[in-house]
Amino acid sequence: MPKPAKKTGKKLTKKLSGISSRAASGKRLGRLRPIKLRRRKSNQPRPTKKLTGSFRLFIDSASLVRQHWKLFGGITLVYFVLTMVLVGGLSGEYSISELKKTFAEEFGRLSASLALFGLLVSTTGSSASESGAVYQTLVILLVSLATIWALRQVLAGEKVRIRDAFYKGMYPLVPLVLVLLFICLLFIPALIGGFVFNIVITGGLAVTTLEYILWMGLVILLLSWTLYLVVTRIFAIYIVTLPDMQPMAAIKAARKLVRFRRWLIIRKLLFLPFALVVIAAVIILPLIMFAPVVVQWVFVLLSMFALVFAHAYAYSLYKELL
Repeated sequence: MPKPAKKTGKKLTKKLSGISSRAASGKRLGRLRPIKLRRRKSNQPRPTKKLTGSFRLFIDSASLVRQHWKLFGGITLVYFVLTMVLVGGLSGEYSISELKKTFAEEFGRLSASLALFGLLVSTTGSSASESGAVYQTLVILLVSLATIWALRQVLAGEKVRIRDAFYKGMYPLVPLVLVLLFICLLFIPALIGGFVFNIVITGGLAVTTLEYILWMGLVILLLSWTLYLVVTRIFAIYIVTLPDMQPMAAIKAARKLVRFRRWLIIRKLLFLPFALVVIAAVIILPLIMFAPVVVQWVFVLLSMFALVFAHAYAYSLYKELL
């Protein structure tokens, strides 16, 4: 009789040990399950909404501006008047007519027109004095705030006057300045890349082809890094203009807004200056060839309208990301 008791005792101990091991493993699995759930909850799902193409977005923005041409044209006109009064007229101390005669004798008519167009583009936004540059920055901020406020009201179906855009749209000036200062810090890698380019490439420190490739690769990497960082926060400019929005909250919201779509947004934002330069070339080049006297005035008006249109394009893209 005692022998079967020992067998049953051994069987019981085996069963109990198996139950205890399964229970222990169950406890371990129970501890791991909440971690997996927390990881799944913390990951933001990929957006499934397809964004409008760059060309289509450009056309829609142009249609929006054309539909409210009095409003945005009036904002551009106020921008022009403030620039003439505060900044001090046209930038640059040169005459297109005189430069055209000089360039045409050496390079030909078409080459001279292209060179003068490049000169106009390169001097866009420059000011002859330091005080003029400060006033110009202030005017750009005010016009940007007025344009953003007008875009938000127009897309909401409200009727907007030019006066209201400059009266009611100025309240987030300080938060916008703080966001822009933060974005300026993101250009530090690009500044380092420019410093390296001037010292190594322009200064002649790189001699062999391999050295050129390595240093240029570093410069391109720094520039790409800056572009990546800026794009992840660029829409904070529009988020911070919302009522009771803090600058850091706007920057964090902008970073979440572009998640998983950064390179697509970079492509759309790079399309804007390319398209604006092409349109400006189509308008300005014939004027340089046949009416150089009015070129500077027309180009200044176009550059001022380009700021308003750029906000319309970027704000339309921002609305699609929401």
